[in-house]
Amino acid sequence: MEKQLSKEIPKVHKLVITERDEAALLLAQWIQAAEESGIQPLMKFTKMLNRYAYGLLNHCDHPINNGRLEGLNNKIKVIKRRCYGFHDLDYFTLKIKQVSPRSRSP
Repeated sequence: MEKQLSKEIPKVHKLVITERDEAALLLAQWIQAAEESGIQPLMKFTKMLNRYAYGLLNHCDHPINNGRLEGLNNKIKVIKRRCYGFHDLDYFTLKIKQVSPRSRSP
């Protein structure tokens, strides 16, 4: 049963990217199979999946992520560590602008 469940996870992930209805159905089927397995950690995971299913399935309608924002936040943290001791906010702002991606004109 465990091997079958682990093989189904990639199918759910691929469907989440494409069709919401199909993803919802497959997710529900996987959750049911996981709950029937009786494996406690897996059952705990299904409870979390049920709580977040709406948000997970929203990714089908709006396939966006925050990867670029997280990358920029990390660059700002690095600049902040390197500039420790500097008291010039303008310099800090210039350094952030220097590493920020340029906006594209339409």
